[in-house]
Amino acid sequence: MRKTTSNMLILKRKRSLILLLLICIALSGNLSAQVYSVYGTTVDSKTKEVLAFVSIQVNNINQAFTSDIDGNFKISQALPINTIKFTYVGYESYLFTPIAGVKKTIILLDKKDIQLSEVVIFPTENPAHRIIYNVIDNRDKNNPENLKSFSYTAYNKMIFTANPDSLLKDTSKTDSNYFKAKEFLEKQHLFMMESVSEKKFLYPDKVNEQLIATKISGFKDPLFAMLVTQLQSFSFYKEYINIMDKNYLNPLSKNSPNSYFFLIEDTLYQKSDSVFIISFRPLRNKNFDGLKGILYINTNGWAVQNVIAEPAFPEEGGMGIKIQQNYELINEKYWFPTQLNSFLLFKNLSLNNVKLVGEGRTYIKDILINPEIKKNVFSNVEVEVLNSNTNPTDSIWKKYRIEDLDEKEIRTYHLLDSIGKKEHLDRSIRLIEALVSGRVPFKSFDIDINRILDFNDYEGFRLGLGLYTSKKISKIWTLGGYFAYGFRDKEYKYGGDLEINLYKNKGISIGAAYSNDITETGGVSFNEQNPLIANNSYNKFLLNAFDKSIKKELFFKFTTLQYLKAKVSLAQTAKSAASDYAYGLSNENVTVLINDFDYTEAALMLCYSYKEKFVKTTNYKLSLGSPYPSVYFNYIRGIKGLLNGDFDYNRFDFKTTKTFMIKKIGQ
Repeated sequence: MRKTTSNMLILKRKRSLILLLLICIALSGNLSAQVYSVYGTTVDSKTKEVLAFVSIQVNNINQAFTSDIDGNFKISQALPINTIKFTYVGYESYLFTPIAGVKKTIILLDKKDIQLSEVVIFPTENPAHRIIYNVIDNRDKNNPENLKSFSYTAYNKMIFTANPDSLLKDTSKTDSNYFKAKEFLEKQHLFMMESVSEKKFLYPDKVNEQLIATKISGFKDPLFAMLVTQLQSFSFYKEYINIMDKNYLNPLSKNSPNSYFFLIEDTLYQKSDSVFIISFRPLRNKNFDGLKGILYINTNGWAVQNVIAEPAFPEEGGMGIKIQQNYELINEKYWFPTQLNSFLLFKNLSLNNVKLVGEGRTYIKDILINPEIKKNVFSNVEVEVLNSNTNPTDSIWKKYRIEDLDEKEIRTYHLLDSIGKKEHLDRSIRLIEALVSGRVPFKSFDIDINRILDFNDYEGFRLGLGLYTSKKISKIWTLGGYFAYGFRDKEYKYGGDLEINLYKNKGISIGAAYSNDITETGGVSFNEQNPLIANNSYNKFLLNAFDKSIKKELFFKFTTLQYLKAKVSLAQTAKSAASDYAYGLSNENVTVLINDFDYTEAALMLCYSYKEKFVKTTNYKLSLGSPYPSVYFNYIRGIKGLLNGDFDYNRFDFKTTKTFMIKKIGQ
């Protein structure tokens, strides 16, 4: 019995020793795995603007970090964090000592009070030039749009608001409206929208971007959803950077050191690579549309890692804009944009003395480099906005949103959706779409705004009205007409047409038209859309030679070879010279002067815009233009004897248009 008890005691002691040993091992493991961490956000101390790509140095060690494009940073390491130094171009450096128990903090950086235009004298060549030339030499290799193909999914978010922290500090001279606006903006934004798009690219220029989800406060029509993606160029490698539909000479363009001043502000060390922080601005006495900002150049491939840029010479008033781009190394080989930010400042637009701002962010994920993409995926529609995407399921937003909406954003949607429904804000969107096409919706009809008011030297002021059936009446056919009155010639004009769409996707239609109007003597028309502001919009103000014309026409329209728009027509026109003009016919030594003519014409009218791109919305197909010249050609055959035609002739008309950039001059 004693022996058994003794064995049991020994066994218990062994178990206790084993348990104690395991506890010691676990404790030692926990102690060795202890991680010291600090995270937070870098912001401007006065404006509370988030500062992207701030340099961060821990414990005075060369290895450096940077805050991300949204100003957030997170430092985690095994050694204790004693000091953190923050440095940023144009700001005072800041040495921060972490407080025990406080991991998250807001780092407030002060702008330098006096920033003189630096005069830097280099003993030989500017050392920044060697770096910039290396980037230029590798520009084609690093440009993502030189890849064979790529695809990605983008989550876009745009907010129009005002930051309550940056509102006026001295409120002694403000009225009650200011405080109402401040209270309103503290609870919700003015406007916000989100979208998710899938983009496919095939070298050299085939693009297909489809919005798979959209949400816009106060609106159902998704037209605005593509706004965020159109604010800036997709990457920072082309000769010109497009910002708000304006082209700026790229500081990384060929021979850019002849146009820009570069200065190395700092150097970071990230593992085995170095990152050069280089500021840039146009050289003095250089007259061109340029940018100013900061480049972060990684020696791994001499590629752009981050960039901050804004117009160097912003226009007075209007709207200011600043862009940010962040690149990451994909597949350890390809630098690719992963986030694009755009910040708008409305200089002359305020709400009760509160300046308004816009913040747009595009987050790029699911990046595939050189995937197999079939060519039949692409068409001349580059961006497609579908109405069915305006009510996406919650699962889509949970999948693609970077973070859940906060209470302020949720309130913005709820409030503006109710206002939008009450005030019919979608009508405003349809109005914008209609203005692009030249027609304004009115109940079941469209008003042709080009017919309302006009002027020329013969009629003086011309007042009229054009009315056409809308898609509410029929999506297959359109019937419309117009009338007008000239106050100088004191005569009425009128006309109408019917067009039937046989195959809308191919632009195939037939129709008939009738008009009793005046036409320019010897005037030429082409098969083109008539925008509100065309290149020849002002010519008509000077015209004084016209014919009174009664025209009857049958026509057939179609699109072929993807970019060729054609119109075939047969028309009979009776013309009478409205000005002091007569045509002389000689017959047996007798000259007869006539000013009445009958024409019968068969016409072929062609327009070829190679690689013209379009945005397709729910109701309209809007042209984005073509990088190549647009060519117009007419062949008109006058047929004598058919439908009272007086003349037999062949007529050829030709026109070409092209908009292009000249370096340092513009369009």
